Amino acid sequence: GERAGGLHKRLLLCRLCMRYLHRDEYDVLPVDIKNALRKLHRLEVPESQDGPKGTKFMRSVSQLLTRLRIANTTLARRGPLVFDVLERDRNVAWECNTRSRFFVASFERTPWSRLRRRLLQAMGYRVVDLHHWQWSRLRCKRVRFEWLRMARYHTLKDRREFGYSGLGGGEGAGAVGAETGEKLQLLHLHERAKKSLGFHIPGYFYGYEPISNMKY
Repeated sequence: GERAGGLHKRLLLCRLCMRYLHRDEYDVLPVDIKNALRKLHRLEVPESQDGPKGTKFMRSVSQLLTRLRIANTTLARRGPLVFDVLERDRNVAWECNTRSRFFVASFERTPWSRLRRRLLQAMGYRVVDLHHWQWSRLRCKRVRFEWLRMARYHTLKDRREFGYSGLGGGEGAGAVGAETGEKLQLLHLHERAKKSLGFHIPGYFYGYEPISNMKY
């Protein structure tokens, strides 16, 4: 029943955490325990009626990626994890972070959201974070296209570090985290560059071309 399915997912999650986050402890487990966990992983448990359902956020991102000719699928399963949007040709996972993945009235992730991201990175996936407060501010479809292209390029290629700390200010901007701060600054640079051709930030050259305008 539902209790058996919930217990099965918890055990699979424990095995996944040990394999990818605590490999040393997993290697010293007895062989019979490893075999039991492996059989548990291969066991098929009937899904409950209240399974994961796609959100409007996820469907919108998937449709835009399809229009960008990036093959993707939603709600793909890898063991106990269910991906929001997963690319088919690359190990790129798009995380559509809704309000449920943050504490109330804050930018701080919940423990499950942070563990989920650590697991995806440990499994070899490139994680592209899209947050609900960012997406809701991008009203125009063209801007959303640019944002997706920029976020994907930054995740796959760009490894530059920025020292600019003037984005937004306050505790909220600092609590976003390093993984999203650079992407926010790239969007900030892109918007400012469109308004002023003479805009300059230390570490960038004058006449900087926004990443979304580059051909790749």
